[in-house]
Amino acid sequence: MDLGSLGRPRQRGDAGPFDEMALRGTLWGSHAQFELLPMNANDNDTFNIARAQTTSSNVISIAQNSGVSRSTIAVGDVHQVIFNVSRAPDDQSRLKEPDIPRGDVNSHPGSTAEREAQQLLAKTLSDWLFHGTNFRAIHIENLEKWTRGTLAWFLESDWYQAWKDGPDRIIWGTGMPGAGKTVLASRTIHDIEEYKAASDAKICIVYAYFRHADSLTTKETLEGFIQQFLECDPSLSSIVEPLYSHHHHYKTRPTLDELLDVLKQLESHFDIVFYVLDGVDDTRVETQIGLVRAIKVLKGKFALTSQPLKRLESGLPSARMYEVVAKAFDIETFVAHRIEENPALRTLLDEHDYVQQATSQIVERSNGMFLHASLQLENLEHCLSTSTIQRSLEQLPEGLDNMYAVIVGRIQDQPSESADVGMRALVWLVFGRECFTASELCHALAICPETGVFEETRMVKDSALISACCGLVKIEKDTGIVQLIHSTAFDALKTILAQRLPNPHSLLFNVTSRQLLAFGIPNNSGKLKTKMDLDAALHQHPILPYSYRHWADHALECLSCHEFSEVVLEFIRKCHSFPYVFARYTGRSDGLDYLSPIHIVARHGFHGLLLPLSLGAPKGWATLRTIGEHMSTPLMIASQYGQEEVVERLLEYNNRLRSGIGCMSLLLLRLGPCPFATKTVNLQDDKGRTALMYASANGHTGIVQRLLEQGKLDPNIRDKSGWTALMHASSEGHLDIVLRLMGYRGLHVNVVDGEGWSAVFHALWRGHEEIVQHLLGFRDVQVGGTDKAGRTALMCAIGSRRRSLVSQILGRPDTEINARDHKGWTALMYASNEGLEHIVEDLLRHADIQTNLKDDTGRTALIFASSNGHTGVVRRLIRHASTLVNLPDREGKTALIHASLNGRGETVEELLGHSAVQVNLKDKHDRRTALMYAARDNHEDAVRALLSHPHIRANEQDRLGWTALMLAARNGHSGTVKPLLQHKPILVNVEARHGWTALIYASMNACEGVAKQLLEHHDIDVNRKDNKGRTALIYASMTGRDAIVQSLVDHKDTKVNLEDDEGKTCLMYALMRGHDDAAQILQLKDAIVPVRIDNGGIAMVIAALKGDPEFVYLLETAGVKLLQSPKKKLSSLDSVFCISSK
Repeated sequence: MDLGSLGRPRQRGDAGPFDEMALRGTLWGSHAQFELLPMNANDNDTFNIARAQTTSSNVISIAQNSGVSRSTIAVGDVHQVIFNVSRAPDDQSRLKEPDIPRGDVNSHPGSTAEREAQQLLAKTLSDWLFHGTNFRAIHIENLEKWTRGTLAWFLESDWYQAWKDGPDRIIWGTGMPGAGKTVLASRTIHDIEEYKAASDAKICIVYAYFRHADSLTTKETLEGFIQQFLECDPSLSSIVEPLYSHHHHYKTRPTLDELLDVLKQLESHFDIVFYVLDGVDDTRVETQIGLVRAIKVLKGKFALTSQPLKRLESGLPSARMYEVVAKAFDIETFVAHRIEENPALRTLLDEHDYVQQATSQIVERSNGMFLHASLQLENLEHCLSTSTIQRSLEQLPEGLDNMYAVIVGRIQDQPSESADVGMRALVWLVFGRECFTASELCHALAICPETGVFEETRMVKDSALISACCGLVKIEKDTGIVQLIHSTAFDALKTILAQRLPNPHSLLFNVTSRQLLAFGIPNNSGKLKTKMDLDAALHQHPILPYSYRHWADHALECLSCHEFSEVVLEFIRKCHSFPYVFARYTGRSDGLDYLSPIHIVARHGFHGLLLPLSLGAPKGWATLRTIGEHMSTPLMIASQYGQEEVVERLLEYNNRLRSGIGCMSLLLLRLGPCPFATKTVNLQDDKGRTALMYASANGHTGIVQRLLEQGKLDPNIRDKSGWTALMHASSEGHLDIVLRLMGYRGLHVNVVDGEGWSAVFHALWRGHEEIVQHLLGFRDVQVGGTDKAGRTALMCAIGSRRRSLVSQILGRPDTEINARDHKGWTALMYASNEGLEHIVEDLLRHADIQTNLKDDTGRTALIFASSNGHTGVVRRLIRHASTLVNLPDREGKTALIHASLNGRGETVEELLGHSAVQVNLKDKHDRRTALMYAARDNHEDAVRALLSHPHIRANEQDRLGWTALMLAARNGHSGTVKPLLQHKPILVNVEARHGWTALIYASMNACEGVAKQLLEHHDIDVNRKDNKGRTALIYASMTGRDAIVQSLVDHKDTKVNLEDDEGKTCLMYALMRGHDDAAQILQLKDAIVPVRIDNGGIAMVIAALKGDPEFVYLLETAGVKLLQSPKKKLSSLDSVFCISSK
């Protein structure tokens, strides 16, 4: 756990002697977002970081091709690649300009490259966020079910309009199953999308469809919301990226509070945010409670639909409740539309003038439920005459459950093959443990239930599958997943099928177990050695992965019947070497464990099979270890997976042996003389973990209690990482287990792991407040030490971001508030870096706090807070009497400089409000002020704030003579140039090294907008020459910046025929370098090519001729006549021809 790397401030700087612009352009062109960051430098080397949104290998390759050598790499999805750049000699500084610098493609706000980078980052974040459910696809599918003309009562209602356009924030529609709530939700979304398209306001629409099969958690739902915000505006990725970076580094997932905080920030970028949540009743209770909390915290408008949920309605008292009941008119419209879509049914009804009568009967029986009406219509579509239609309508029952039973009866009444396919498909969909695609389900149905062999000839088409199920199933268009027609069908069919089939799970167990045997999985006949081997083996058949994952689930359901328990036992006995990947603590190894029958029983909880399995078993069977990665015993496996009954029986055997009681019983059970050694409970696997550790880490309180009751148990055993059972329980937040362990005699609470962390440190870091409180109350507990990185308990508490934990540690006499870790960071630095305002406030109240301590790079807490834009923290720090606001780091950068170069406009304003701030301080190496850095990186808010300070010196120059205006101009930052030019003391003609002015930089780098801004300034010297006698117009002509050339020649003071020190004019350079359009623009402004006569009376000029008539004409019209024209196209751009003056 590298606490020190948490949220390090990102700094930016100039590139080394390699061509920074070319490297930036290359990286942007390769869809990589990056920034060059200055690090500490000695006399020989300068380190720069390219932070890229791409693979590390791509960044390294691109950078090396640009003249940069790699030093070290830190691999991750957001890579930080460190490059070593040799410093040039003093006369060729690392900031030396190339003769003609290239434009910085990264500099133009809103450029295509910038948008692509934002979209790439948004995709990276979206891939990281939960995306198990495609809400958009569900929305489109349900919108297609809407019948035009229906639901007008809802959209035209006063309360819906008050929600959409007015002050109402929450509307909640409740109705019985099948009333059309989901279609209503999709229609709501569609209406808001139309509203958004017609509105000038910035609107975001976020929605979620909850389905029983998905079982979404609150956090998964909120992550889905964040995804949709990023889809709406990819530029908001910068808000989500810090959360991603933190959790990606520590391999954790965001907390509910963190997700809500991000969503609140995202909401603030929109005028209105609409949330539509359908099927809230189909989620778990804890999800429903979490959603209510989220609705209270967020500011957007919410539209909810569900079945009546009285227990939740009280949590949202301000919600406008309404009842969702399909109106008779809506159902009539729906029925008429469905009949019209079915020509055969329409013709049959028309022939006997039965349309109105059938419609009336359907509406009457539907009882306000679209689903019931739909099922009636599905039943009518199979009728061949009016009499069968009449009988069908008369016999159809009211109520959905009865309707489902009728349809199942119709499935069974089909021809045998169709009936078999339909019934077995329903069994898979109702009793299966996962969703299936149409292809997977058809493959499952093609497996012979008796032999377990897949038969290609048994495959049915998707359409045949749907037909055989008589309308009870559907196939999702987007995913191809087969679903029941409605969420109500699941519970109803579960009862109906259980009544008509003796043991549905036996069918699934037979298929899954025989599939595994057919492919040699239970005895590892394929000699699988790695997880990759196992994955490849399981993909030999579409249903084999499911069989591997869920055969045991179906087996457990079969054990109540003696006949099927024998079948299960027979299969388990064939599992001699079952390849398995344990769920927890597997590390990074790709290896497998191989389970014997006793391990299979322990893993899946087949406790009833322990006795029959032990008959004839070899000596020591109960302590037999798995072969492979973990070397686990049955007790360890049962403890890890919470199989309490198995643990109980294994310990019972152990206790009988130890007590000497029941030996005859043991002999009768033929368990052998010593099946369970007395030290079994303390055995360790290959990772050093015991059964107690596994039970403690996984929260199995009952198992922990039973293990603690064993007299020889040692709770202080450490695994290979140094962790004890108490550390595992403390880290995972299992309070009951922590309390039981603390009550065990002989527990050592101060034991530390390999990193120097005790149980207290683990609990602090993970933010488990109650556990920390109990641990701190334990006798002789010690929290004043440090871990191997020098971090204290207080730093770990800050890492949890919980103020109450920090307060607990601050209140202890053994807490050293100013302690520093091995990087020089203090607790105050950690809190400031993370922007934890209230924690910073508590730290600052401590009498011994030292606010100006520096880390190993010279940064203070104020610099950390300023770099990351934590304005609230900055405000608290600078109000503290001891804080030195101008204290620089090792590079000479102050808090104000850091805030400015990182674009923290609000923070800059806060710092400028301090009476002691020195606004014109420069850093050590580049000699730049805060204003220069803000201007260079186009941080307009920071620039405006700095310019408003009464003591600002806007014309300061850095080591190369660059001013803030030059730095903004050379990078094309129009938004930053504007306030600089409006600043009255600004000097627009200041010259940097080489004599270049802001206008020359803008002209060279094709910054057209900036050039126009500069040309409008009353003091601009458009003809100012640099050290080589070149003007802005000459540079623009040299580089073919046509738009810049046009702007320059249009200026009233521009002299188009000025010559540089080599005697060349702008027109000559345009011709030499083949810039046709620029040459034409100049020629129209009377630009000429000067002709010099030598002693021989022959004039010579260097021209960029291509040998075509157009260029000859250009020369002639510019005042030059060719005596010798080229007869063919020339490859050289610098050919010499004899000419004479006109």
